[in-house]
Amino acid sequence: MGITVRTVTNGHRLTTEIGGGRHLVVMSGTAHANFKGTGGSFESDDFYVNIGPVWRQVDDVAPMAALAAWFNKGNAVNAGAAVDSCGWKAEAVAELDERIRLYVKLAVSDIDGWLYRFSYTATAIGILSPNQFSGPTDFS
Repeated sequence: MGITVRTVTNGHRLTTEIGGGRHLVVMSGTAHANFKGTGGSFESDDFYVNIGPVWRQVDDVAPMAALAAWFNKGNAVNAGAAVDSCGWKAEAVAELDERIRLYVKLAVSDIDGWLYRFSYTATAIGILSPNQFSGPTDFS
């Protein structure tokens, strides 16, 4: 199915020029998933979050995600939470520009289990666009 994350907190970004018109950008943050379990076995879904600056060209990204907060409301019956995988792709935002979109597969078990947040970090190399903007989708 896939769920787009709308809330990211503690977003940080470090940018440095590495020569040849290219930049290395390190991004991190905490994404709010609010993913509820449905029973005694793992329920999983993909979560998507757009991060960082606008790029003219993304050469490569090294992404990583980890659990930041999970909770079990009542008695724990096969309770658990996991980040199963983390990857990336470039999403077009204009004719020549793109953003980095992380896709994170999360899993949670137990009928009253919640996976609230996951943290991410991503290091990217490429050419930044001159068309930078900030706003509600400018998650670092």
